[in-house]
Amino acid sequence: MLLEGVTKEYQKAKADTLHLYYFYQSLTSLYVAKQDYKKAYESGMTLADLRQWLKAKRQTQDSKLQMVQLEAKLNLENKETEIALLAEQKKNNNCY
Repeated sequence: MLLEGVTKEYQKAKADTLHLYYFYQSLTSLYVAKQDYKKAYESGMTLADLRQWLKAKRQTQDSKLQMVQLEAKLNLENKETEIALLAEQKKNNNCY
């Protein structure tokens, strides 16, 4: 049944990596319990690849989020500086 799930995921136009991760995690545990260490090793290697890919994707998403946050902070600082300069100019214009 697990192998059918893996096959169906790979047949999709875009396989759900998280589903595949859990399928391979279960398969690895099942093969170890059945003492089929060769298949356990193979599914464990696929599981490791999936884990590494998910970690890289998470880091990429975190980096993008951090960049957006930094850009927003910079824009806010620029606008605050511009407002302060305009207020100072207005103050100086009113004095003359």
